Amino acid sequence: MKRKALFQHNGGQLLKHMLKVEGNACFTINSRRDIVIASCNFHKTKIVGEGAHGTIYKVTVDVGGRATAVAVKRCKVIDESKKEEFVQELVIVYHLSHPNIVKLVGCCLESEASMLMYEFA
Repeated sequence: MKRKALFQHNGGQLLKHMLKVEGNACFTINSRRDIVIASCNFHKTKIVGEGAHGTIYKVTVDVGGRATAVAVKRCKVIDESKKEEFVQELVIVYHLSHPNIVKLVGCCLESEASMLMYEFA
């Protein structure tokens, strides 16, 4: 699938619409290319953790116009029936603000496996 089709398949248009309605200019939607470059093509030296839902990489990407160290969670493939739920959860998690919860700062939806970007703590 092409990047645009994957973006659409993973709920990208729905996410853009929800963010526009809520006025969330600080949430970054990065391209797969940017994350592949930053992670050295998901090189094992960039891995900081692995879990049931995906692999976590430490990379530096542009967030809100500045280079920022982030944890990129490369998720397992999203079931088509769960797409809207996934996007709604992204928006909810983005709004969470608590000292014990790592802040969601962006995502990439241009690949088979969606990628979520969190502050690197």
